Amino acid sequence: MTSLPYAVQHVLHHYPKLDPLRIERELRYSTFVSLERRYMYYEVPKAACSTMKTLLQKIEGLPPIQPFTGLNREVRRDMFIHERGLFKMASLLDFDSKVQEMILNSPEIFRFTIVRNPYTRLSSAWRDKVRLCAPGYEYFYAATGRPLPTGSDPDSLLPFEEFLSFISTEDLDLCNNHWRRQTSHTLLAAMNFSHIGKLEQLNATLTEFFTQIGVDRSEAPHAINEAGGWANFNVSTASIIYDLYKQDFDAFGYDPDSWIELTRPEPQFVPVTRYIDEVVERNITIGHLYEIKQTLNDKAMKYSNEVTERNLTIGHLYEKIKQTLNDKWEVKNYDCLNSYKNKSFDEIFDSYIQPIDGWSTKSEISTLYELSSSVSEGCIIEIGSYRGRSTAALALGSLAGSEVPVFAIDPHDFFLGKNGGRFGPIDRGLFMRNMLELGLFHIVRLINLGSDSLNDRWPVPVSLLWMDGDHRYEAISHNFTHWKPSLGDGAIVVLNNAHDQNEGAGKLAAEIGANTEFHRIGVTGNMVIFKYACAKLDTSA
Repeated sequence: MTSLPYAVQHVLHHYPKLDPLRIERELRYSTFVSLERRYMYYEVPKAACSTMKTLLQKIEGLPPIQPFTGLNREVRRDMFIHERGLFKMASLLDFDSKVQEMILNSPEIFRFTIVRNPYTRLSSAWRDKVRLCAPGYEYFYAATGRPLPTGSDPDSLLPFEEFLSFISTEDLDLCNNHWRRQTSHTLLAAMNFSHIGKLEQLNATLTEFFTQIGVDRSEAPHAINEAGGWANFNVSTASIIYDLYKQDFDAFGYDPDSWIELTRPEPQFVPVTRYIDEVVERNITIGHLYEIKQTLNDKAMKYSNEVTERNLTIGHLYEKIKQTLNDKWEVKNYDCLNSYKNKSFDEIFDSYIQPIDGWSTKSEISTLYELSSSVSEGCIIEIGSYRGRSTAALALGSLAGSEVPVFAIDPHDFFLGKNGGRFGPIDRGLFMRNMLELGLFHIVRLINLGSDSLNDRWPVPVSLLWMDGDHRYEAISHNFTHWKPSLGDGAIVVLNNAHDQNEGAGKLAAEIGANTEFHRIGVTGNMVIFKYACAKLDTSA
């Protein structure tokens, strides 16, 4: 059994209902650790995180960020600093458990974060991400029944009140981290912070930080970030925000009546210099995507209209680029499949699997790779494929073994996960792209249907069943019942997210473990592994 890292166990002690995999993902993305200077920074989106990462990059002498790589969809080149894979600074989980314990508990480590007044933080998230339709946030308009906005019609922009109405239906402890409660995002009860700074007094926090790490204060930028900005507050909206974010107001000492001094009319125009800076950044981004030169119109137009149009354009261009596979990616042939057989698992994981978006850890991927490489007949079934991370592991493992087919079962329809994740057809496109890039379409056979749409009896014996789809008990139990008759004797069944017996997959794992036809043979991370020995075929006794 693979034990959880100390930091994950430590957080689970304070937040026992959280998913360990989610904790691991958050800690890997949000923590930045320097053992040499003895500090850990925990980022909070919309609370000076861009400023702090830019500063840390300079202090630590990190390599420059290369834009237009990774999974983030940014509209400014400097914002690609948020692509964690490009920001080469260690996270808390990059150290072993003993060092993690020291980082989280030693008085010699300066553990700090920066928070923000919930009123202005929420207003900023709405203004920059939602209202102006930044790439990836167009779904707000569809969800609220609005057409995408147009620059010529300011009334087409999503109002602040509708944004509040939408997020009030979400779990603010697990939702998008731009408006997730800061107390939840920072895992406040577990992080043992030495210092919690406020964006509104950022220079004071920077002075404390530089003093603690023994670096000259002149290294820090002076006039940085804007704590204010226009906000559409009134008694009604302020009351809604306070009710939703009372935990943040209380924990960080923000005045519930501070909205009064923050409210002011929205500016109709911004200074020309700022307008030009913003439009230049967006035009340069569009220029890279179009691969042609763009001409900057230096006529001062309304800031929000210009930014909205460019955000929408960038969003469409990202989608168009992904559709032009023949121009951007080499289609692999059968010869490329042989090249995988000469590589170690570590080489395969680092080069081919890790870049694919997903939640399975390296140890879990290794287990799937080993199990699929041992399959000598029949087929491998995957329930729930997302963008193909575990699919690639199964297919590459199969290539290392007997090259049995991998059937990926996922409808890729619009779906809201139980932890707030949003899934849909875009994942199908990315799945296909990943299989095409790796040449694994020779092994992988995507079936865009749910189990209910398939015949009761699968025509090929199933030697390995990997279940990582809908984790609600009713859904995963139904899927298991559907596929059990197709299992061959000695087949392996792997359930993901099965660590908690009070949750769907964990409850099913307990039931399978009590069935004499199945033997529990292992646990890796959140995965529980069983071997099937059908009683009517078992003559070993």
